[in-house]
Amino acid sequence: DALPILEVDVPSTNNSNGNIICCVDTSGSMAGAPINNVKAVLSDVYSSTQVDYPVYQYHTSVTKTSASRAADLVAGGGTAFACVFDEIAKTIRAAKTPTASTWIFMTDGEDMSGNPNNLRLSMEKLKLAARACPESVTIHVIGFGTVKEDFLESVRRLGNREGLFRYANQSAELQNSFNDMFEYAAAQQYTVTIGSKTYVGCSNDGTLSLLLDEVFDEPILHLSVSTQDKQWHQEITAQSLSQLNGLQHIKALNLLPVEDEPQVRELLTAIRQMPTDSSLGFYQKMEVDQIRKEIEARMLEYIALFTEIKMSQVPEKVKLKLNALRHDATFSNLQRKKALDLRVSKNVDYFKKTDIPGILNGFRTEMSPEAWQEIRSIKDEWVDIYSGCDLEEIMRRSSDNILCLGILVRRCEQSKQSPDAKLVLESVSNMIISYDSFLDAMRRAKSNAPAGDNDNSGNGGSTYGQFEGINETYCLVGTGDEKINAVIPLYIHKEHFKRVRILEGLWLGHLYTLDSYGYDKSQEVALLKLLADMIKLDTHTSRYRQFVTEFEKVCQFIINESLGFQSFYGSSTFDSFINNTFCRSHCDSMVPLIIGYLKAKESGDINLFEKTVQSVLLQDIRQAITSANSPYRKGQAPLDLCRSLLYGHEERTVSVVERPALSSNHDPDYVEKSYIKYFRDETSLPIPVVAETSSVDSRLPIIPADDAVIALVLKDPYLSQHLSFDLPNQLFGLLGVTKSTPSQEAFQKDPTLVRQALLMALAFGDVPPHVQLSGVCDAVDRKLQGDIDTSVKFDENPENIKTITYVACNAKTVEGFAGVLKKYCSRRCGKVIDAIVHELMTQRDASSVEKLTALLRNRVGHQVFFRNDELCFCPSVPVAELREVIVDLHSIEQENKKANRRVLHRYRPSNKPNRHKHSNYNPNFNLTYPFQCYS
Repeated sequence: DALPILEVDVPSTNNSNGNIICCVDTSGSMAGAPINNVKAVLSDVYSSTQVDYPVYQYHTSVTKTSASRAADLVAGGGTAFACVFDEIAKTIRAAKTPTASTWIFMTDGEDMSGNPNNLRLSMEKLKLAARACPESVTIHVIGFGTVKEDFLESVRRLGNREGLFRYANQSAELQNSFNDMFEYAAAQQYTVTIGSKTYVGCSNDGTLSLLLDEVFDEPILHLSVSTQDKQWHQEITAQSLSQLNGLQHIKALNLLPVEDEPQVRELLTAIRQMPTDSSLGFYQKMEVDQIRKEIEARMLEYIALFTEIKMSQVPEKVKLKLNALRHDATFSNLQRKKALDLRVSKNVDYFKKTDIPGILNGFRTEMSPEAWQEIRSIKDEWVDIYSGCDLEEIMRRSSDNILCLGILVRRCEQSKQSPDAKLVLESVSNMIISYDSFLDAMRRAKSNAPAGDNDNSGNGGSTYGQFEGINETYCLVGTGDEKINAVIPLYIHKEHFKRVRILEGLWLGHLYTLDSYGYDKSQEVALLKLLADMIKLDTHTSRYRQFVTEFEKVCQFIINESLGFQSFYGSSTFDSFINNTFCRSHCDSMVPLIIGYLKAKESGDINLFEKTVQSVLLQDIRQAITSANSPYRKGQAPLDLCRSLLYGHEERTVSVVERPALSSNHDPDYVEKSYIKYFRDETSLPIPVVAETSSVDSRLPIIPADDAVIALVLKDPYLSQHLSFDLPNQLFGLLGVTKSTPSQEAFQKDPTLVRQALLMALAFGDVPPHVQLSGVCDAVDRKLQGDIDTSVKFDENPENIKTITYVACNAKTVEGFAGVLKKYCSRRCGKVIDAIVHELMTQRDASSVEKLTALLRNRVGHQVFFRNDELCFCPSVPVAELREVIVDLHSIEQENKKANRRVLHRYRPSNKPNRHKHSNYNPNFNLTYPFQCYS
């Protein structure tokens, strides 16, 4: 039935005159989190309003303080309510000029004074003082923990105007209850008189909504609206009270009081069967949806309490919750404004900075006759199965409605934080339905089943997710018994897609969280995985392919133009993925696979998709090898596989020859470039500047990569089961590639790359910064047959030392200098590094100082000189001379101390070995001390 609701435009002001007094129980039971939460609320209220509201803290006596000094509140002592009631009555009577006052009374226990007669007398005195006051006296109550519902009910009626009731069972809820009370008390109070009837309400947003209790016969009604210091008159038609739009109707239902379970179920049915009002604006529709959810949540809480009452003797806590719940509707309008602001601020770029209704209306009014003709030519293909309206009718009737495809999904609560992993596509229907029709139909589907039940009425006992608050346990059933509980928008036409694009945040938020304000950037990435799941379910009909194509166009926009997608996924992530197999070791390969498919389809570049498939399959191999259950994580298995990949099954050794020294024919810049490359990538061998020999007589040669490498992967039972060719082959088919196994061919295209990828995963797991993919074969070879620092030697004769020193000190770049030291001074001790430091100290030019500084810091830019960064180098030169050359030496010392670096033990200056054969040139690397300073 139509409910008479009065909406009056009022000034948007707050009642911040300080006539709100908070009475806080500070007895011993409030110690800890409860009193801390109260202090936090009072401090926040003072910070946000700059009004120093009075605070009466009481236990067995009353102490007056204020919100600005809330931090001084201390819990301790017993509880005697008479003292605070006497103080409230005294304050009301003592006012020389009576003004309206609001009291917030909070307690967490019972009266412990042992004098019930004294308490009753104090309450009577307070009631008489309030009745004698010509202005309003309102006492709101907040109960926490173990309190008596009857007592709190009587307290909220002590004023000359009834107060509201809140109950908190936990300390965090206590903070919310205080916030609600202050929000309500600070809102401006209005008195509206119609004839002999008087109504009272509060508002803080410029609109006062009141539910009337009678129907007026007069065609024109005269209203008197007043606040404490202002009064004005308005006229309205009686017809406007009963002819409600959708927003007014839902507001009336929200204000409707309920007393028992039948009324609750009746109200639930009413809100679920309310159709969408197409006359409402865009934001009004969203407000209707939000109020509907608030009412539904409150009614379901009612049902749970009623069920608890039926099952057992009514505990005090249930009575308290039920009483508090009856007051929730009073707070809902104020809370909703705050909640909407929080959600809008989360998506500020989309909701706040964008005039969505204006843009959508502009799209519709600016459509050309040619565009309407194009839509008219295809409208018969796109008809809303629910309303019967075709594409043209949908677009002409409303500027903010879109056509979608119905799907069946399983959600869970975690989909709010991880949408890509927690929403599962069950099936895709042939049902075309508008977004507004879908929301209407889902509400009606709910109302057809008993309220509060978890069963899927008519759904064959299936549940599409197991959680509260997010999942729709009901679904729609189409003409072909197709079930849907979610929708995805389709492209259809460029003018229709303009709407889809602007409304993207809303339909994405609802798809993943059942909340139009639930949009998150991660949902745009998750949508690509939904497309992949949709392609997997291909029914091979022309209509299904048409649906896939239209949805692909929506995803094309997301990867190419959506700022949310670019900021969350990264604008260069895809290019990095296909150009460097290991740039993102933990990324989901499904997303780049779909991106590569969409880009290839848009550009017609099949090679791009082949490269994407190859990178995806290599990433799958890597993840398989490094997973917790992999047989290649430890033991002999990874080494055996590495040997097979590098040397083949028939291992043959070759002799190791002496590497020739640097000749005069080598270009110095070419030599230095080889050391720069070596510094950046240790797998790249530099040109030797002195003759080198190996401590081993022979080594196994690395064989060329061929198809045998691919065969090894495909025949391995563990690796082959982690390679999926089905979806890539489906995508190749959609791109028009007709090869028998196109994804396997893309994988086999480059055996060298496959081998490099396998070796990187087997030998290194997480890729170290000093090893690049191109040199991984040499790196693993050295790992298997001996490290280059131990197997390759050179003679430390004066001529060789002089040559190395010359090359290092005359390097044009610090990176070239660092490469030489990494090659010939990897131990950071010995004759060579001493000679290099001595020469740099002698030269003392800018280049020499830069090289010395880099050596002491063990850094060139952000890359370390030597791998063991915990050990710092201490040159064997007088510290005074060192400070002369490096003016920034003190800051280097501070860096070393802050990083907790250590230094080697210093031996006698003569470098004569001790009895353990250790010296400065051959130190004991286990004997180290914390760095203090250079000395």
